[in-house]
Amino acid sequence: MTLFGPPITSGHLHFDSLSESSGSLSVNTVLPCTRVVCEVSRNPERSRRAGSVSIVNITWYTYILLCSDGSFYVGITNDPVERVKKHNCGLGSRYAFSRRPVELAYSEVCGSKSEARKREIQLKGWTHRKKQLLISGSLPKRANGHS
Repeated sequence: MTLFGPPITSGHLHFDSLSESSGSLSVNTVLPCTRVVCEVSRNPERSRRAGSVSIVNITWYTYILLCSDGSFYVGITNDPVERVKKHNCGLGSRYAFSRRPVELAYSEVCGSKSEARKREIQLKGWTHRKKQLLISGSLPKRANGHS
């Protein structure tokens, strides 16, 4: 199998073509690229197994929920809106389960799941007041952990 295109890096990604004597395949552009997952299988016309290619752009977020008792819950997800729905249906954390309904108070994009987890740990160490300042946009850039 031959691959033409730039190496996979964070930023932009584009493959011109992907071909093999037993099948051919082309892949579309994905922008922006935070994580790319490629699954390649043979062309269904030349193989008994039908195949597909999927390139998935996964963006990770750190989020803060405002709970019904006024407390905050901090977590990570790749879909903040769906995650809030799950929390409100009782499928989220134990902490948020007993404090429903919850609402999304804040979210920020992180470069990877690992970066989102690190930011989550940082935010969980903050006081309630400092989280309020972050949510309101009153924190200086240096204080909120991002330059």
